[in-house]
Amino acid sequence: MRFVVFFSVFLLALSAQAKCGSRGLYAYPSEAEISSNSLILLEGYGLSREVLQGLNTKYPVYLLSDKGEKVPLIVKEYNEGQFYLAQALLKPGKALEMGESYTLQVDSLPQYETLERYNSSLGEYEKVRFTVSKTADMEKPELRSVPVFAKEEYGMMGCGPLHYMHFSMKVQDRSLLLVKATVKEPGSGTSVTYYVLSDGTKLALGHGMCSGAFTFQQGKDYDVRFSFMDISGNMAGTGTAPLRIHVFEAAAAVE
Repeated sequence: MRFVVFFSVFLLALSAQAKCGSRGLYAYPSEAEISSNSLILLEGYGLSREVLQGLNTKYPVYLLSDKGEKVPLIVKEYNEGQFYLAQALLKPGKALEMGESYTLQVDSLPQYETLERYNSSLGEYEKVRFTVSKTADMEKPELRSVPVFAKEEYGMMGCGPLHYMHFSMKVQDRSLLLVKATVKEPGSGTSVTYYVLSDGTKLALGHGMCSGAFTFQQGKDYDVRFSFMDISGNMAGTGTAPLRIHVFEAAAAVE
């Protein structure tokens, strides 16, 4: 399951290397089959961040069952990244029905805005649909080793640089793992929080050439805190103590 998630993200990254677009909406889990208590993470790139900011005010968001029932989605949390990226964590307003299929709907979308998912087997885009095929997941992620800094990555790409701080860890869970990272710059007091997808062994904080949750400035220190939650909302403990990291490479110029 996790391989599918990361392979789809990898393909998105490869396509982005050719040219940066102006917008994009992406929904997770990327798998079609979910548990009955699954949350949904909706991410907006570029101009699509405006949609996330207006969910359930300008843009009603809900799950539409094949039976025609609307299940409202409540915005549990909204996070704004530092480089053209934002996310909304959505929770169904009622329990999802086992065996039922649902389509993720956002009404009144602006012109040119779409919410679709690429089906690699069919070679085409389709609506974002989920089938509830698993009972409620109540198992908390198991933290076996806390994240430790592994390396800094910096590289020039077609539309600009990528810059990531890589961490290694060991967290076990049967559902999609969301790592809530809070990065604070002690000098200015600036703090940014964002959920990052992980396979449980590796974690990357930063940005690609087009977008990303975090930007780091050369020569500065940052304190990073992590907490761990799966896509069903189960949390592992209270999170980690602050981890101090130092940035050596040049940062991207972000307007």
